[in-house]
Amino acid sequence: MNARFDVALALRQIGMVVIADSTPILMLGAVLVTLPALLASVLTPGHSVGTVLAVIAGLGAALFATLVSFGTTARLMGMPLGPRDYFRRGIVASPPGFSVALLLGAAGVGAAIVQLVAGAGSPAGLLALGAAIGGVVIVLPALPLAIAERRPPFLALRDAGRLTRGNRGRLLALLVVAALAVGPAALLIGGPGAADPGSGRLWVWLLFELIAASVLATIPAVVDAQLRLRVVSTD
Repeated sequence: MNARFDVALALRQIGMVVIADSTPILMLGAVLVTLPALLASVLTPGHSVGTVLAVIAGLGAALFATLVSFGTTARLMGMPLGPRDYFRRGIVASPPGFSVALLLGAAGVGAAIVQLVAGAGSPAGLLALGAAIGGVVIVLPALPLAIAERRPPFLALRDAGRLTRGNRGRLLALLVVAALAVGPAALLIGGPGAADPGSGRLWVWLLFELIAASVLATIPAVVDAQLRLRVVSTD
């Protein structure tokens, strides 16, 4: 039977990692998350370059999640990385995790398309949302696990599913707490016009998106560290 997952410990570790590794995480996030969002905001709707930027943004988000997973695991194992090694060693180790991130991103896009076509409040839309959330909970540590054990994507997802057995309710609670932490601010800062380059809210919105992405990107590695590596302290 898998060890009991400690939600409170995970929250402390997430905060510790984000603060301790704020320099490399925010630097990478600025390039891989914020820059594509900024470029997209200055283009008019329907601009042909918008589609290309959307693809680039997706690839950047996948790479960001992969690098942060690598760096977070190193931090929790007592081997923190400086900004240069965070990127250089992360890139070398990233291919298995990057493949998993792309696969999960494609699944997320599929769920979003179903919701868009069927309607967010429709039975099919709600089913797609529930399936997406449930899938994330089941395979939450797949990305860092793939990096650490050099697993192909589907094997990493299978192993992650085995790892989360008996703890999925607690993992869902962790995601709910994370969503509650960023959700209210997202509602206040986001909304119509937030990404308008002529709006003074643009830079506040971009900063919030960067911080939120940084926090959320640490979660898979924190979960993996506790379930697979049995990290039990924040020291």
